[in-house]
Amino acid sequence: MVECGPGAFFLKKTELQAADTLLSSFSPADRVAIVGYSKAAELVLDFTTDKSDARDALHGLNFVTGYTQLNLVSSVAETIDRLAFLPGKKTIILLSSGVDTSSAANWQIVQQKINASDVRILAVSVAGFLRKTAKWRKLSADERENRKFVKEGFVQADQSLRELSEATGGRVYFPNNTKEFDHAYAEIAQLVRHEYRLEFAPPLPDGRLHPLQVRVNHFWYHVDHRQSYLAPSPPSH
Repeated sequence: MVECGPGAFFLKKTELQAADTLLSSFSPADRVAIVGYSKAAELVLDFTTDKSDARDALHGLNFVTGYTQLNLVSSVAETIDRLAFLPGKKTIILLSSGVDTSSAANWQIVQQKINASDVRILAVSVAGFLRKTAKWRKLSADERENRKFVKEGFVQADQSLRELSEATGGRVYFPNNTKEFDHAYAEIAQLVRHEYRLEFAPPLPDGRLHPLQVRVNHFWYHVDHRQSYLAPSPPSH
């Protein structure tokens, strides 16, 4: 899932090409779909095992349109809806600046949907180049006045990516150059290929969302896990 806006424009020639490594690392049986988003999520390529088709769709994304609106959270929720009835392990690899122009109330509406889904989100920030531009480019007086506002915007965007990924038991990466993008993609490929799933029977079928905690006795293990789970609805009589 790729942001098709100004924050991702730099991907066109550099980091987006490095995603070929990620596609090549998938199993031949793994199915891949390509989704672009700005105002809303758009299915560019439906699920296929043909990685060459996925690669062509990825490099054919349009980064020119959709600059004025980046509805990140609602687009992720829409994509989760499309995945709801598909069997097997499901992961959204999200390439995004984290900028979300929708209202704060929108996040509250879709948060439960994200928390209750069985889809994991692995987010990769594409805002590194924007930070470099804001830091090193010679700025006018008006631009200098806005620098604090821009910096605060990056902080909020990073937090949005963290909240989306952590709620689903995923991870977030903040690469600043092609080498760091390569490292992020390599790690993501390992996570997708070598994931272990632990399941349990909820003690009470009440149809409600419950917080979930996972504890590990050995301190050198790091465990990514969902922050909540949706219990099944009570049986009807």
